[in-house]
Amino acid sequence: MRLLGQPRTSDGSGRPCQAPRRKKSWALLARVALAERPLPRGELAGELFGEADDPLGALRWCLADLRRCCGDPRLLRGDQVSLTPDSLWLDVRALWDGTLPAAEIGGEPLAGAEPRNCPSFDMWLMLARGRCAARSMGELRQAALRLLAEGRSEAAAEAAGRAAGLDPLDEGAQELFLRTLVAAGHPARATVHLASCEAAFAREGIVPSPALRAAARPPAAATATGLRAGVVAGSLLRAGTAALDAGSADAGTAESTPACHDARNPAAGMLEVGMRAFLRDDLPAQPAERPDEFPAGDARQPRYETDRQRSL
Repeated sequence: MRLLGQPRTSDGSGRPCQAPRRKKSWALLARVALAERPLPRGELAGELFGEADDPLGALRWCLADLRRCCGDPRLLRGDQVSLTPDSLWLDVRALWDGTLPAAEIGGEPLAGAEPRNCPSFDMWLMLARGRCAARSMGELRQAALRLLAEGRSEAAAEAAGRAAGLDPLDEGAQELFLRTLVAAGHPARATVHLASCEAAFAREGIVPSPALRAAARPPAAATATGLRAGVVAGSLLRAGTAALDAGSADAGTAESTPACHDARNPAAGMLEVGMRAFLRDDLPAQPAERPDEFPAGDARQPRYETDRQRSL
């Protein structure tokens, strides 16, 4: 049974099955499925059927409705109502345990099936939707980054697009979507989406960071030879390390900096930060007062200071 988006039921082959007859049956299922503890019948009756002449009788009817749809007469029995993990497959539970495929993530619980005249349940549903949205965003972002690292750019763009659709004002999600579009070879689509993002941000008075616009730009043509960006970056880093080992800070910086900018992957920014830290840590600290190693007026002494300053 699926609770994310429009509630629906299906069999093992994906064909639709008989659904519960009332919206409150769906609401009852969602309330029990997402509860962290078994729920007393009195509590459920008060939340969902407080306006009924017989709240407990209305609760019993909805529980029987769910058992009929699931084809399991043992389901949802007892004074403390709960669902064991193996009693019924629910997409909302698969979302929380990390087994729901990225293509099925999205949508808020009970979309279009909210019961009426249930203020306590409405408050619970609002909070549950917020938690599910945050979980969905996290799962989709992880899926997009994993697919991008595996070289599956189209699938990564699809997952990142679903994440971007969950919150159009989340700059991080929009930036990831733009980067995956560019990686998948769709710079024109990235440009169009960037314009849409900037318009949405402007309507809300939000000033996007420069990183959002940078994410829509195609990478430099440094890897047009057909070599993988990681190979090129690794070669440049090794060359820069060798130059540093040889004592040339300028050459080491010149060789290593392109590796940071040419790496066509989400870790390029981390690579640049790490390289800068490496350059700072690798060079010996400059003492406040140096011994007089060179004769007065020797051109090498000011050159040493300039190299040191430029390397930092």
